[in-house]
Amino acid sequence: MLYRPALIAGMLIPLAASFAAIANAQPLGSFSWQLQPFCNVLTISVTQQGNIYTLDGYDDQCGAPQRAPLVGTAGLNPDGTIGFGLHIITVPGGRGLSLEARITLPSLNGSWSDSTGYSGTFAFNVRVGGQPRPAPTIPGTALAAGSIHNRATGNRRCHDRQRCRR
Repeated sequence: MLYRPALIAGMLIPLAASFAAIANAQPLGSFSWQLQPFCNVLTISVTQQGNIYTLDGYDDQCGAPQRAPLVGTAGLNPDGTIGFGLHIITVPGGRGLSLEARITLPSLNGSWSDSTGYSGTFAFNVRVGGQPRPAPTIPGTALAAGSIHNRATGNRRCHDRQRCRR
């Protein structure tokens, strides 16, 4: 009789551990949002890991022959919206783009904006026309005036004469 609780505990602990492993990463499915006013549609697989949701998927680039992979996370905000943080690598070219979106329940619609300054409606399960979202470029503010030098010809521009002397 004394061994019965130990036997039951010995059977339940591995079972509970297997349920805990399953609970740590719950796939919730794949969902699609269009980056309106553009024709780009993001298809995202959502996996719950505690209070955080991991996001993996792609931007269809408006039906282009190559998809742009994306990764990110999502979480519940204090105001009740769900916030997305995504990183998309455009192809060809491999330029990175950061995108944030906020959706509301139960519609799953919301708004989005990206690191290049574009924004619009984050439309759940919609595919309507539009032009492709422009590929990201290096923003002009990332380069200081006169910071690019042509060393092959010796032609250079510099605003700090002390640092630029040869």
